[in-house]
Amino acid sequence: MNLSNPLYQTLGGDAEQVNAETPAATVWRYMVRREKGVSDDWAVVYIESSGRLLIHSDYGAFGYRWDAIGEGDAREWFADLLEREAKSENTYAINKLAAGRRDAFDADKAAEWLASHGVEEEDVNRVRDAGSDEEAQGTYYSLANGLRGPPDFLGPPRELEGLRDSIFPRLAKLIREHIAANTKGG
Repeated sequence: MNLSNPLYQTLGGDAEQVNAETPAATVWRYMVRREKGVSDDWAVVYIESSGRLLIHSDYGAFGYRWDAIGEGDAREWFADLLEREAKSENTYAINKLAAGRRDAFDADKAAEWLASHGVEEEDVNRVRDAGSDEEAQGTYYSLANGLRGPPDFLGPPRELEGLRDSIFPRLAKLIREHIAANTKGG
């Protein structure tokens, strides 16, 4: 944070408003810091009032712009979204942030599908017990060969699960604290 830079307005703690050169959007910057003994991950996040979320973290860099966030405070909308995602196996936001990348193989779902299609339990367990996504996927496809219409069971990159499980709840809390502090003290 460069306090001498007139583009930054310190909002307290790990939040600041970036007065960017685009008059149509306000940009907020949040820093989700490592927590000693709790979490080693971190993120620097930009939220634009126009609906854009940009995340730079040790899980990678991701971004997406939602067009229909309504007329209210974009920070509230994003805090709600992040909390919903963090409390469930919901993948709406991580699918958006993945930008079409689908490279994590879900061995458990693939094994369930194989079992429901009459593949022997010993073979099904070879998919579940594989040492890597690549091995599980290869075993699955060799067992599914000849079965009618096997799905691919690919999902968003695994690093987005870490982002959802660890960064999203802390970011939502930070946003809520920032909004509350600005509501109380202006």
